[in-house]
Amino acid sequence: MTVEALENRMEQLEQQVAQLTVQLLRLNPQKKDWKRTVGKFQDNPVSREADKLGEDYRRSMRDN
Repeated sequence: MTVEALENRMEQLEQQVAQLTVQLLRLNPQKKDWKRTVGKFQDNPVSREADKLGEDYRRSMRDN
């Protein structure tokens, strides 16, 4: 494949990705609302275990 052919193919692929991105966002719009996720797993056993494991890991890194 020539450089020109590769450049043309790359341009086509970029256009297809752009079109698919637009279609996807129409189907499932992204909400950038951090307030919806903060505290979402509060008082959840899995969340508490993850917090404990993170704390244990950080403590082990300080001790070294």
